[in-house]
Amino acid sequence: MQSTEPLQPKAYGGPLVSSTARRSKTLSTMILLLVIGLLTAICQHAFYSHVDGRQPGQYFIPQIWVIRIGIALAFLVKVSLAASVALAYIQWSWYSFQRNAITVDGIDAVFGILQDPRKFVVMDMVLKTRVLVLMALVSWLLPLSAIFSIASLTGDIAF
Repeated sequence: MQSTEPLQPKAYGGPLVSSTARRSKTLSTMILLLVIGLLTAICQHAFYSHVDGRQPGQYFIPQIWVIRIGIALAFLVKVSLAASVALAYIQWSWYSFQRNAITVDGIDAVFGILQDPRKFVVMDMVLKTRVLVLMALVSWLLPLSAIFSIASLTGDIAF
């Protein structure tokens, strides 16, 4: 005997999710990562403002932990902001593909610019996806924040 019930499509890997639910999940993840990055940057600034200009013996924690905490906060800022920019980059790239006619070289550059800075010279991508180029530039410059913030403390020399 065969069943007369219509066949239902099976979801691959789980329940079917609407595109609106996917978009809102991606948007909320982007915003959450941005907020985490900004709050961590504020915490790092407050922490460094508290210890800046003091002698190492005047800290409430040992000097080595001041450096470790500063490095950890700097990398958390960098990682969360870079992840937020990467998610925004992916979403905006698909939006750009829908709005603009881009050559194959331009599409290749859009997908490769986050890994290869030489893709910045592909003129079709630069001219038609300016927002993506700006996001890619931010993504390439964000690691500098983890380097320069570590060297931002000054201290008094006690004789």
